[in-house]
Amino acid sequence: MAYLALYRRFRPQNFDDLIGQEHISKILKNQIKTGKIGHAYLLCGARGTGKTTVAKIFARAINCLNPKDGSPCGECEVCRGLKDPSNMDILEMDAASNNGVDDVREMREKIQYPPVVGKYKVYIVDEVHMLSPAAFNALLKTLEEPPSHAVFIFATTEVHKIPQTILSRCMRFDFRLISLPLLTALVKKVFDAVGKEYDDEAVDAIARAGEGSARDTLSIADMCSSYSTGKLVYEDVLDVLGATDKNKILELVSAMIESRTGDAVRTVDELASLGKGMGVLADDIASLVRDLLIIKTAQNANKILVLPESRYNSYVAAANKTDGNRLLRIADIFSSLDNAFRYTTHPRIVLETAVIRASKPEKDYDTEAFLSRISSVEKELAEAKALIEEMKKDGVTFAGRTESVTVAEPAKAAFAKSEKKVELNANVAAKNDYAEPFDMIPPEDDGGFYGFDAAVPTRGKIGNDEGSRASGENSYKVSAPQASGEAASFEQAEEVPPAKVWGCVLRQLRADKNVVLWTVCRDVKAFASNGVLTIYVSDDGEYEMFSKENHYKTLTDTVRKFGNYTVKIEKKSMMTDETKEFEEDMEKVKRKFGNDIVKIIQE
Repeated sequence: MAYLALYRRFRPQNFDDLIGQEHISKILKNQIKTGKIGHAYLLCGARGTGKTTVAKIFARAINCLNPKDGSPCGECEVCRGLKDPSNMDILEMDAASNNGVDDVREMREKIQYPPVVGKYKVYIVDEVHMLSPAAFNALLKTLEEPPSHAVFIFATTEVHKIPQTILSRCMRFDFRLISLPLLTALVKKVFDAVGKEYDDEAVDAIARAGEGSARDTLSIADMCSSYSTGKLVYEDVLDVLGATDKNKILELVSAMIESRTGDAVRTVDELASLGKGMGVLADDIASLVRDLLIIKTAQNANKILVLPESRYNSYVAAANKTDGNRLLRIADIFSSLDNAFRYTTHPRIVLETAVIRASKPEKDYDTEAFLSRISSVEKELAEAKALIEEMKKDGVTFAGRTESVTVAEPAKAAFAKSEKKVELNANVAAKNDYAEPFDMIPPEDDGGFYGFDAAVPTRGKIGNDEGSRASGENSYKVSAPQASGEAASFEQAEEVPPAKVWGCVLRQLRADKNVVLWTVCRDVKAFASNGVLTIYVSDDGEYEMFSKENHYKTLTDTVRKFGNYTVKIEKKSMMTDETKEFEEDMEKVKRKFGNDIVKIIQE
């Protein structure tokens, strides 16, 4: 006898063996028990969920002489007669190949004849949505008023293509995708029946690959059973499916989450060298990121994921390294690659580009990337706040906004690394005059933002900067930054001219990647005079922002890198008449000579 595929061999023969569709089997069994048999049924749902199987069970059950709990007994004379392929009481028609009006007319003519062995003559029409409009119209009258012995059962995967005139004449049953635990139990039951040894992890992988379809799951199980002559293990299933080891995928996703772009690209190269398809790899990444999102957002997530405990713990560790916005962005990138793979001749380039985009949100300009960067900044600020609180517990006290912090003995060790880092930055600054890690300089002129190489013209008393300019040179030199908490000797270094202090502060904030302060400071004006840098704000919100202890201290430390200034915050309404007059004079000079020509220096 020829080999019979597992999905055919283990097809359910009664409603009790049906899995995942209890809401449908209960209705049909009650109709059989009470004798309330309808004349037209529509079974719709995804492939492999049991539509045709239910149609066959129901057709035999309504003809059975001794149904057992609504299911056919399989032993009576009628049940044995209906199993014969030559019987004429249960007729199956494939609408995909018999979709014309002539096929429907032939069916209408034959339906008038009574059944041979049973009580009902049943027509099972599979893929009914493939019928032509003319065929549907020819079926309408017969479907509405069929002979008393006739029952129609339609099955379809695309119910939206069926006319409403047909839908309104049928009892509709929607089949659900079968859950992962039920598919896992089904595979184990089949393997036990055929005597195949297996690992639980291998069975889980088969059930996941079935994606809710019992037929697809058993087809994969059939291939895996033939692939492995001994005990079926997880690696065997991966080889059959052409899938990638979840540990490697987790390694790749972790590299993207932690912005280790080089490691991520190397992992892609390793997987590509194993012959993995780029489309399959992208699907595996999207699937794993989906699991991380569920862990991040749902309580008792493993009840949904049904993962082995060791793997679930590794997923939890990876999810805790990032936030939901970052994971959503990665999932969106890889789940939208299908069209790109369809129209490209270089799928590896497409995948590697997606990996780089996912691991470097700062290189992207869409909303998700922006949100991801904001989340990263918020996380860093929270960590900084926690560090400050920890420092306070160790004896660090803040004496005032313009004063250095006082460090107790237990906390001095904590500052050692910080001082070394500042010293290293100071060396870099001294070597290069100014450390600027950014590729692009904003177009606005923040009072000397573009550097100190250009000559600064002087006009009378305005711009008289004797003593500030280096002797015999046409540029200004920036003193190296001082370590936090260290007494700075500003008199020994050449100070930046007062008019250039604010521009230098803005540039330093940007070089330090202090995004919050840099963004706020760009929108305000500041003037340096007589050892005081006055920042003028326009509203209470800005005043509160600059007055916060941590912001004020950071701003003060940054200003003191360019001169021994005390920082003062004032609202614009508090500006003196002298200051307003100075601003008006500046605007007049700029209008007369132009912003690009005149550089005004305040003593």
